[in-house]
Amino acid sequence: MAAQEPTFEMLVTAFEAASAEDFRLKGAHVQEPVYKTEDGYITPDSVEKFKEQLAEYDAFHQASALAEQALHTAQAALDAWFPAQVATSLDEGVALVAPAAEGRIALVKHNGAYIIERAATQEEALNKIERFLNQF
Repeated sequence: MAAQEPTFEMLVTAFEAASAEDFRLKGAHVQEPVYKTEDGYITPDSVEKFKEQLAEYDAFHQASALAEQALHTAQAALDAWFPAQVATSLDEGVALVAPAAEGRIALVKHNGAYIIERAATQEEALNKIERFLNQF
């Protein structure tokens, strides 16, 4: 039995989820913990507390690395979905509009990154993208 190729909407949804998680983690500004003694002494409790903080810090950075990797994988999958000639048009700023389970998806490529908007109608989705791009 052959594996089913993902649909465009599945690829867009995966990209949106990966992008949101990567953005959320990059905005967290987690700093490496600094060991603090208790009244000038090293205590087992202070060491255990610091080890917990280090474990949380390491877990955050591992999650951040995984989120960034997932974003790159999702973008590569979306890039690969487009034939070369279509990709060239996207690189030139031509928008893609597609039906979605609920409404429409509009997608453009800006500075190598996808901008994706969902809306009830094609016009609404394209207007959202236009408003976003007008910020630059």
